Amino acid sequence: MWTYRNNVQLNTTSSASTPFKSTTSLTNINSVIMSKRNRNSVQYQGTRYNFFVLKLISFLYVLGIFTGTFVCQFCNSQILNYLKHYTTSTVARFTEKQYLIVFSTGFLSLFFQLTLIVLSGLCVLGILFIPGICFLKGIGTGCFFSLIYLEFGFAKGLFLQILFFLIPEIMGVILVFSISLMSWNVSKNLFNGCFRIPHNKLSEYFKKMLYRYIKLCLFCSCPCTISILSAFIFSPLF
Repeated sequence: MWTYRNNVQLNTTSSASTPFKSTTSLTNINSVIMSKRNRNSVQYQGTRYNFFVLKLISFLYVLGIFTGTFVCQFCNSQILNYLKHYTTSTVARFTEKQYLIVFSTGFLSLFFQLTLIVLSGLCVLGILFIPGICFLKGIGTGCFFSLIYLEFGFAKGLFLQILFFLIPEIMGVILVFSISLMSWNVSKNLFNGCFRIPHNKLSEYFKKMLYRYIKLCLFCSCPCTISILSAFIFSPLF
């Protein structure tokens, strides 16, 4: 009799505690689902923001190309002569197979651009400097390509642009845009910190920016190597 009563009491106790355990487990599942949804929404917003920044700097780069094409036509004679001398000397490095100079100038140019963008990302106003750097890069590209056509004519200038300068320029733009995204995020978080807006991902973005900067500095040799190969293959045509 005593054993039967104890068994009844144990059964009632376990049945009473079961709903509490099931409610707790459902609460944990709901919290996990909500945390995953919040994480996915944050990642989606970050992807949309990076895509907006990429569109912005791409637009400014293309706008800079068109601007540089027209600006070089309105320069004074002294500046125009200097730009023509720079253009002809740059083309001569390829046609005369000056491989070391071609590689060193291309590598230092890309290294300087990447370093300047990283330093801009460490500034509060880097969100303004970085698009400006991309715009100036586009102006330089537009001036250079337009002067090639002015100095060598349309047909020869088109071949020079395609064979010697187009692929390295595209690869360099990809490297610049890649580091610009990370530098923009670092600068944005610094800017938000001035207004006491939470910036919990600042250290994460900073580490990613430095890691990407180191990798891209190593990849700077790829466009320069392609420039050397194009000079080696196509320079006999000119």
